[in-house]
Parts: sequence; C-alpha cells; structure tokens
Amino acid sequence: MSIALFIFMFILISNPLYWPQQIMRHLNTSLIITPNAPAIQQLNGTSPGTFWYYMNTTHNVNSSFFYNNLNEPQQLHYIEEYVLWKIKYTYIYNVYGVIDYVATPTEALQVGTGDCQSRTVVMTSFLIYLGYDAWAVETPFHWYTRVYLTNGSYIYLYRHNGTDPIVRINDHSVIFEKNVFEISLLILQHKKINDPINYFIRQPIFWTVLIPLSFLIAYIFVLIIRTSGVPTQKKKMTNILFGGTFLNLAFLFILAISSLYPPISATLLLITIILEVQLISHNFFMAPEAVDLENSNNKLKEGK
Repeated sequence: MSIALFIFMFILISNPLYWPQQIMRHLNTSLIITPNAPAIQQLNGTSPGTFWYYMNTTHNVNSSFFYNNLNEPQQLHYIEEYVLWKIKYTYIYNVYGVIDYVATPTEALQVGTGDCQSRTVVMTSFLIYLGYDAWAVETPFHWYTRVYLTNGSYIYLYRHNGTDPIVRINDHSVIFEKNVFEISLLILQHKKINDPINYFIRQPIFWTVLIPLSFLIAYIFVLIIRTSGVPTQKKKMTNILFGGTFLNLAFLFILAISSLYPPISATLLLITIILEVQLISHNFFMAPEAVDLENSNNKLKEGK
C-alpha cells in the first residue's frame, strides 16, 4: 500500500521539492484561503485590473449601485465573473510542471492563470474579504465556491458540474461533508480517472508496450522490496518472471471487468499494484520459520 501511494503521489507531483509545501497546504487551510493577503485586498480597488475598475468599464456599475441596487445573487455572480476573467484557465501542469498543485491566491494572482482550484481559492478569499460567508468546495477533480446568503440559504459559484462537495474550507475551518469511505469511492469511480484507463487498455499499442514493461516493473519491485534481513535461496529472475506474468494476467482481468462496469477500472488497478508488491514479497522472501527449518535440515545433512 505504501509503495502504491508513493507511486500515485509521484505521478501527481513529480517534483519532490514541492512535497513539503503541498502537504502543509493540505493540512493548513489558512495557507490557501487568505482574505487578508495583500494581493486579495488590492483587488478591491479602482485601478486597472481591480474589481471596481472592471465593473465600471465592463458593466458601468459603481460600488454605490452595486450594494444598493443589486441583490445578493446578482452581486455574487458579478464577483464570479470578475475572478474568472482575472484568472485565465489553464492546466496546472502548464504553470508549475506537475499534474497536481495547490496554489495560493497570491500565486494565482501573480501568474494570472490557473486551474479550477486556483480560481476558487481567489474567489473564496476575495468574497470573505468583502464580507460574504464563502467556502471553497473540493470535489473529485473540481473546486468551486459555496456562499451562504443572509436568508440562510446558499448558492454555488463556478460549479459547472453536479458533483457534490466532499470537503469545504474557509480561512479558519475544514468541514468534511462525506466520510473517508465515500470520498474514496467518489475519487476511484470518477470518470476522469477511469475513462483514460479504459481508453488505454483497449488500444493495441498498450498491450505491445505492456508485455516488456510489465517485466521491467517487476524487476524494479524486486530491487526495491526489502525485508529485515531474511535470507532466501530463490533467484531474482524467477520472481521477475512471476511478477511480470501476474501483471499481464491482471491487466487482462481489468480489461474484462471494465467492459462490464467501467467505473471500477481505477480500483482494480490500485488492487493490482498492491497485490503485485505483496506477491513478489511473499514469493521472493521466505518466512523466518521456513528459513530456520531449512537451515536445520542443512546442518543435519552436513552432520551425516
């Protein structure tokens, strides 16, 4: 499991220099929802690029008209429109060179581009600074904003899909709206993970590459899996052949099952990685009891 999680994390954030920073941002939400950051406060101005300059030049609306003549949903949608204009959408890989990166509002405003997470933390931070009860909502593969109105109801900004929240955060609180099991199922069954997997395993080139690659993966696993000094008389080559064969059979199983139920592909892939590590470990390293018995038998033979 540890190796599988490490591989998954390395795929998402391939630059280890980001790891301490990104772990801290996931643990401390005050680092990514920052209504008091100077970069956020400067948006509430009249110079080019600020919110009121945008409202005046785009909609001919000043602050007096905004607060006195517009209701809350209208105000919020204007703020949503402004932030989406301010932070141009792009894949986060194009900005930071990794698949997953949790940016701060200040970072997003400095570069002027980002993904849905970057836009949401800027939007949420700016709304809180303006006095709204706003929360950043995280779902599998999308972030958006929830804002509570004075009548007790709430509306969503920048939602774009019907995915329900799993976590919502502001500058001082984190609220989990689903338990860990529900969150894991949502992520593993999400189409953005399973659709690419199902697409690739149906391509002939995938199977052409998989056969030699599976034995390379098995070779790497054999090298990195270690125990606490337990000796073995089994050969590495036997275990490499065993691991590579298992991977090929496992992917055939994934192909068959995913044809019947596509959302389960990612789950089967994760189970495959875990089983591969476990099977190589158990096949390559003999149990201590077996080693002791074998050593005893060898000594008896030598004595004879």
